[in-house]
Amino acid sequence: EGRARISAFKAASTVTAVSFLGLATISSWTEPAWIPQRVGWVNMLKATPKAANYVIKGIIRSLYGGGEGKRPLSSFGRDLLRVMGMATNPAMAEKVDKLMAGDRNVVLSYYFRSPAALFLTQYTNFVRVWTATAGLSMIQNQANKLSKLKGNKLELLKRELAENGMTVSDFKKMILNGNGKIDILNDTFLDSTFTNSRGNVIKVRDLLVPWMRKITTDVALEPLAGNRPLWMSDPNMMLISQLKSFPILFGNTIARRINKKMNPNQCTPDFMGKM
Repeated sequence: EGRARISAFKAASTVTAVSFLGLATISSWTEPAWIPQRVGWVNMLKATPKAANYVIKGIIRSLYGGGEGKRPLSSFGRDLLRVMGMATNPAMAEKVDKLMAGDRNVVLSYYFRSPAALFLTQYTNFVRVWTATAGLSMIQNQANKLSKLKGNKLELLKRELAENGMTVSDFKKMILNGNGKIDILNDTFLDSTFTNSRGNVIKVRDLLVPWMRKITTDVALEPLAGNRPLWMSDPNMMLISQLKSFPILFGNTIARRINKKMNPNQCTPDFMGKM
């Protein structure tokens, strides 16, 4: 009985999602507007050529993919998504991340990759690449200017690092491990270790990759069981929760960050709830 009810809810939620989210790509067109708010205009502009290259190679791969004897086209953006764990097989990712939350839906997985949904999945990956590349540029810029940072800029960096479990001292050690270059595609750099400010030996990968993922998902929102209210992961509540994940996540990330920059003392859970 329980499984039958959940299957019925899933069927109904699929119809609802297609009905109400069919033009979600149009509403997602505004996502790039949040990139400069998160990482700065300069870094966004620096990342634009690599984001464009990702799109061009993706189109070519789609048109000419599957040719015998041809090696799959790659790009900096695609490799970056792989390192961050965002280019995995969608079916496997959904099994691991969403199965227990009742979110796995094969129909919607194909639907949002089709012309009917204006290629929402592909567009989201484009925004992810643009954001991640701009974020990497921001981190490299901070690394280059770390010794000269002071005042408000230094405080902003300290806050950014604290959000990702680091201190300025940890960041300096990370920079030294890479000889001044934050090369996220270099496995030797990612697998190198240092002793952090808490006295623990930690890999660069365990700090840098989550930091990059956080920057990316702060712009290209990705509601999952770990970043939304617990009741939204209840399969029996999927009809109620499915259209509320993004507004709630938007309030907890983008809106909260903007408000905190305007007035750090006023950014309370109660205030964000009212927003």
